[in-house]
Amino acid sequence: MRRKDREKDKNFALEIIDKVSFGVMTIGESAYSIPLTFARKGDYLYFHGAKIGEKNSLLDKEKRVRIVFVGDNYLPDPISHEEIMKEPKKLAKLFTLKYESAIVEGTCSLIEDKKERDLALTLICKKFYPDLDDYIKMAVKMNGDITACYKMKIEEISGKSNIN
Repeated sequence: MRRKDREKDKNFALEIIDKVSFGVMTIGESAYSIPLTFARKGDYLYFHGAKIGEKNSLLDKEKRVRIVFVGDNYLPDPISHEEIMKEPKKLAKLFTLKYESAIVEGTCSLIEDKKERDLALTLICKKFYPDLDDYIKMAVKMNGDITACYKMKIEEISGKSNIN
């Protein structure tokens, strides 16, 4: 990372992953990228989708993936004309987006085991609806067999923020 002053530790990066709604996954060396919802348990990320399609075909051949997550982001408050005239260097800060992010890389695999697949689906659902256990169980039972679930082992992780 070029800007060491913005580098954050692993725990910061994991917090970003846990709080955001989605990440964008790139598969292998291809330019194929797709936004997906993820849930995390320990050093594994779980995601799901249809059993057929471009993503599945690529993941059959290429197991290495990178996922980018962007957390809080905003533009700073406007600066008055007087402030800019007094300190022109402040103008650059006006056009600098404040944001926090995490990037992970790792090896991805299709979950074949039914129990682990159901756990993955449950984790994903609970991330968004933590209090709907009964409905989650029903949804997993109804849709588990028609859903592809994957897990990615987090092998590299980095976090970054310019939010003070």
